[in-house]
Amino acid sequence: MNLTFMNLEANQFSGPVPLELGDLVNLETLMLSSNQLTRNLPVTFSLLRNRIDFRINDNNFSGRIPSFIQNWEQLNRLEMHASGLKGPIPSSLSLLKNLTILRISDINGPSQDFPVLRNMKRLATLYVL
Repeated sequence: MNLTFMNLEANQFSGPVPLELGDLVNLETLMLSSNQLTRNLPVTFSLLRNRIDFRINDNNFSGRIPSFIQNWEQLNRLEMHASGLKGPIPSSLSLLKNLTILRISDINGPSQDFPVLRNMKRLATLYVL
């Protein structure tokens, strides 16, 4: 399938995210914010290497922020505000050199040092709370 853009925001979807979304390998934008989504982000999302924009704000996910996000080298925008995911914020996020917008807040978990952002030369908007 050649789908590149999917916006499912504010639809009151609930339950786990379907694993099959990871099969949409051409997907560049995935917005799942403002739903009632639960459980971990599917490991099949690791296959989504063309990702440019990923937003999962205001959900009820569980588990840690997945490390596979570091492999999304094309990523420009990452938003995980009140997603339900737990920290710590992976230091590997600094590998996302194309990131221009990073918004991560309301992450429960152990205290940690501020993430190293030295390699993120294009970062224009940072919201970490």
